[in-house]
Parts: sequence; C-alpha cells; structure tokens
Amino acid sequence: MTAMKTIDKYCLDFAYVDEQGKRGIEIDGGQHLLPEAIEHDRIRDEWLTKQGWIIYRIPVKKLDSLIYGNK
Repeated sequence: MTAMKTIDKYCLDFAYVDEQGKRGIEIDGGQHLLPEAIEHDRIRDEWLTKQGWIIYRIPVKKLDSLIYGNK
C-alpha cells in the first residue's frame, strides 16, 4: 500500500495496486461535507473510476470510532 499516491492531477490518501485491480482509500474530514467539496469529490471519483480505480471513502469520524472505540 502506498500513502499519498498521485494519479495525474489527483492525489489519493492511500493506494493499493495488485493483480485484482487498483484501489484507492480516501479519509474524509468535515471539509468534504461542504457543497463545493462534494461536487469536487464526485468529479474526481468519476475520473478515477474511468481510469480503473475503485475508490473507498471513509469518514474520519468512522475511522476514529474504529480506532478509539465509541467516544
């Protein structure tokens, strides 16, 4: 797994490529809830999908609860 992988004009938080395909993981903070960010993410994910990537988005709050438990 590679952290901060750049693909053309976009950067993935984490990327993993193997014989099964290309997968990107994005950890989304609160700024991803803003209308302009939602649209940017949609365009970005659509472009990456056309390049053969599968994108997984994980809200940072969900990640925190997985790591630290329900606080």
